[in-house]
Amino acid sequence: MRFPVGRQSNGGAIATVRLRRAIRLIPWPAALCCALLAGRAPAAQPFDFGNPSVEEEWVRWLINRARLDPEAEADRLGLKNKHRHDVPNGTYDVGEGIKLSGVTNQRTYWSRYQGPRQVLAWSGPLNAASRNHSDDMYVFDFFDDYTVQSIHGYTFNSASYDRAFAEGYPCHFVGENITSSKPAGAYSPEEVHEDLFKDIGYPGRGNRRNLLHSYWREIGVGYISRRPNASGWTDFWTIKFGSDAFVAQGYDDPDPPVDTAYLTGVVFTDTNGDGQYQPGEQVPGVQVLAVGPTGPLKYYALTAAGGGYSIPLLDAGGDDLLEGDSVRVVFIDQARRAFQQTMREVQAGLVVFEDTNAPTPLSFYQRFNIRADALANEFVPLIDGDANLDGVVDFTDLGILTDNYRLTGATWLEGDFNFDGLVGVADLGAMADNFSFTDGGEYGGGMSAVPEPTMMGLFVLALLPAFLRRR
Repeated sequence: MRFPVGRQSNGGAIATVRLRRAIRLIPWPAALCCALLAGRAPAAQPFDFGNPSVEEEWVRWLINRARLDPEAEADRLGLKNKHRHDVPNGTYDVGEGIKLSGVTNQRTYWSRYQGPRQVLAWSGPLNAASRNHSDDMYVFDFFDDYTVQSIHGYTFNSASYDRAFAEGYPCHFVGENITSSKPAGAYSPEEVHEDLFKDIGYPGRGNRRNLLHSYWREIGVGYISRRPNASGWTDFWTIKFGSDAFVAQGYDDPDPPVDTAYLTGVVFTDTNGDGQYQPGEQVPGVQVLAVGPTGPLKYYALTAAGGGYSIPLLDAGGDDLLEGDSVRVVFIDQARRAFQQTMREVQAGLVVFEDTNAPTPLSFYQRFNIRADALANEFVPLIDGDANLDGVVDFTDLGILTDNYRLTGATWLEGDFNFDGLVGVADLGAMADNFSFTDGGEYGGGMSAVPEPTMMGLFVLALLPAFLRRR
């Protein structure tokens, strides 16, 4: 195997309360008419993050594990820092093989690589550029961070950031690790991660530092495994890191319009009960929806072949969620008609340019990515008509459905209960089967009568003319 040193080049909640209070004061037909006249938010859009494979997802999972506790990862992989400044012995094993001339005591430098850093979210452009570079290296039999030849349109000597920018990444602030091996399939994701993290034999441990830089937010992994090329190499890995929060001097707009944080994670069935993702446990095709303070976010995701996903933290109008904002994350398995949901909060803090050649490193305050994984074996059944997933089908859910009636590109949270992408009569019928005229919960009350099926059918028929007249 071979690999080089890496180059571094609350509106919605208030509206719901008001609707529920109004329903207590007026007859339900009038409430329905009010709901039909309500405004409609645009449907969330699917987010393209590149459909990473099982192998590519496994590498990201291992990298994120290392980023959450770099010192523990160094110990897990058997790194031993033998520098005289590692006192007490073993305290700074993550600093094995790296030093900075601008600091008197290397512990000051090594400490910058200790402690948790944000997990990396998938990027579609970084994934594309990574796969294309791995492909080019295989086809044209070269091994370099710079392009020698390309079947993907990259010019000679294109750097990692040039290729990322060509694929649509918004800036040139991009780093890269590459590795290659033979025979085909013999270089597992675990070995790839271990070799790049240890980085033994490469001065400065550039690959390890690339894996751990706190300022990275996004990642792309490109893996190919084929029959031997002209020199006998079969497997090529390219791993790109980026952040649109920064610019590369001389390349990009000095005041970039983007500074994107993400919701990201993996959906998997924890077969062995260890709480850790393993190849074979992935669950692709799960719909991941996110709701912020003002309602559903601009994008949703479907988990990729490897079970992973990423969603930009942008509200329906395209504005960033802010530090302290709560995010409700909903995972819906359409095939099993089951779901799971959890709450997260947007957090922020300092990211450090660890290699600043000074006692005090350059640092910036920014929002962090949010991690939300889901165990598919803990999903619970969906109830048709329960749009807000509170376990009861009631007037709140009816209000959601009517607000979004005839909305295309809709999700369950907007009233699409049969997953055809349209809120329509079929969804109203599904709701009718489970509807409960109940006024309890947070507003008290005592009415709890569930209509007979025939009565419920008449209820639906009474509503149809209003729905059919709506434009």
